[in-house]
Amino acid sequence: MLQEGDTIAAIATSCGPGGIGIVRVSGPLSITIRNLVFRPSLAAESMESHRMYLGWAVDPDSGSVLDEVLAVVMKAPRSYTREDILELHCHGGPAVLRAVLKAVVQLGARPAGHGEFTRRAVLNGRMDLAQAEAVLDLVRAESEAERAVAAKQLSGACATALERIRSSLLLTLAHAEAAIDFPEEDIETLHIDGLVLALERDALQQLDDLLETYRNGRILREGARIVLAGRPNVGKSSLFNAFLGIGRVLVSPIPGTTRDVIEETIELSGLRAVLVDTAGIDEKTDHPLERLGVELSRKELEKADLVLVILDASTGILPEEKALFASLPPGTPHLAVFNKTDIPQKTKDGAATIEDKDDPDGIPVSALTGAGLSMLRNRILDVLLGGEGKRDMSISAYVPNLRQKQAIEEARDATLRARDALQSGAPPEIAALDLREALSHLDTILGTGTDDEVLDQIFSRFCIGK
Repeated sequence: MLQEGDTIAAIATSCGPGGIGIVRVSGPLSITIRNLVFRPSLAAESMESHRMYLGWAVDPDSGSVLDEVLAVVMKAPRSYTREDILELHCHGGPAVLRAVLKAVVQLGARPAGHGEFTRRAVLNGRMDLAQAEAVLDLVRAESEAERAVAAKQLSGACATALERIRSSLLLTLAHAEAAIDFPEEDIETLHIDGLVLALERDALQQLDDLLETYRNGRILREGARIVLAGRPNVGKSSLFNAFLGIGRVLVSPIPGTTRDVIEETIELSGLRAVLVDTAGIDEKTDHPLERLGVELSRKELEKADLVLVILDASTGILPEEKALFASLPPGTPHLAVFNKTDIPQKTKDGAATIEDKDDPDGIPVSALTGAGLSMLRNRILDVLLGGEGKRDMSISAYVPNLRQKQAIEEARDATLRARDALQSGAPPEIAALDLREALSHLDTILGTGTDDEVLDQIFSRFCIGK
């Protein structure tokens, strides 16, 4: 059970040997523990806040030296948790860190729970809940895009966007409550049309704009899943290897070489992406392993953020490939990629040529020579992120996860009901009730009034020590 107001401690750096390891302490006993566990190398009458001092961490019972360390105290409220914090910067050996942590616990601290330092930062007003989630995203970031989005959220971009929306809702709520408190006043003084217009412009439109960022925010935060699909022997595995720059997948002129799903992580201009090579989709095959491969390929299409339909430029578009386009999951973004452009085109009977193909966005490439791969990478980014103009992540706030998206959707639904109530001339109590609900949903994003169960669920994903 987490107890607010006591002193917590944890190893704040990654497990395993390292040059530096940090034992972090937060709470009212931090300075007392510093005085008992730390022996400065130079005598000092007082040690200032936010300054590091060289010395030794010692066993509080025996006085034996545990490690040579740097110690720093950050006094409240100028600290990560807005409590007194002690950090002991030790050598990064696991045994050293465990010994120092044990000494700190002996002096009255208790081991911290998952994310408890950041949780205290939220509870003490150091950051909002959206910023706390951005801290977790920063810790987990594996690409430049993930880092950039998380850093923007940590800077308070979400709170700034939501505050503008809240101001509009609060203004409308104030007018509605005035009508409730002073029913004898002329209803025209409420300027209903103006309030409706303000709700639509400053609340509903802003909420819609935020919701439109969810897909991009999720992709930038989690990475994209790009599936290579097509009939056998069109060069999916060759293109997969070309993206990776290594011979990751066995390539053969024999159709049906790939019968399983193979995936690797790549980075496209800072965006992390999982590239998935699938078995050739041949609905006519009777081979049991090939049939299983086709089933796996179909399942991957359902999970894709983008499907690259690989076609053989040397043979043109076959009728079964047109059927493949038609069978893609509805709404799934896709690109037609014409591989083998290094081979002269020899169109088979019944096949469409590249020139008269139906898809105007087809991209000619050669996995063998690398021709067209740069263009393909750019088109992938355009499709995933909504065009070249959005690749710089210039949008001030993103909706990075499903929790925030659902809260915004619920706030939008409540705001729509409030608008409709105002327009229909319903009693002001109805609009006021919906407006309060909308504000409540927005507040859950920032953590205002969020119950402990939600906080427990969010911070359970954090590492201990953060």
